Amino acid sequence: MKTSLILLCGFAVAGISNQVQADALSMADLRTIDSLAVELLSNTQELHDEYHEHLEGVRHVGKLDADVTKLESIARELHEFVHHSDGSVQSATRLRANTNEFLQLAVRIQRSIDLAETWMRSQHSRTGIAHMREVAREVLSLSMQIDQYLPVDTEVIDDQADRLAQCVKELHDEFHEHLEGYEVSSHLDE
Repeated sequence: MKTSLILLCGFAVAGISNQVQADALSMADLRTIDSLAVELLSNTQELHDEYHEHLEGVRHVGKLDADVTKLESIARELHEFVHHSDGSVQSATRLRANTNEFLQLAVRIQRSIDLAETWMRSQHSRTGIAHMREVAREVLSLSMQIDQYLPVDTEVIDDQADRLAQCVKELHDEFHEHLEGYEVSSHLDE
């Protein structure tokens, strides 16, 4: 969660510096975004192939398969949409929403890969995890490059702040329900 929050704050800072740019996209920007989207699609397909080659059937990585499948689907939709986009404000807004979802999923996949590594026992699966980590970094890098062309969406930060507040409240409620009264409970409560 800490990594995700830091990355999301980074997106916000990167977005603020791009606030000057117009909401519509030029045809040159669309060609660049389309080229990046093609690379994204290729990388997500590779990520998916690596999962099936090295990790299919390994305990505790089923969620990773679902996330990688969804990431590949979003990458395909992003490429198709950009390829036919007219660069209008409406197109840029839709691209922004797709890219936001893609970025959040890419961050989650990176974290899942890191967590899954602790469960890898065979050399075959450790090799797969190492390669998936490299490809996942490239996916995130390409996503952030696309992000630089799109208008700022301040609602993303608001939504993330709301989700963070809800998570903190849930954590606090769980503490009071299950851990209150234990030896270290006052320290945890603080």
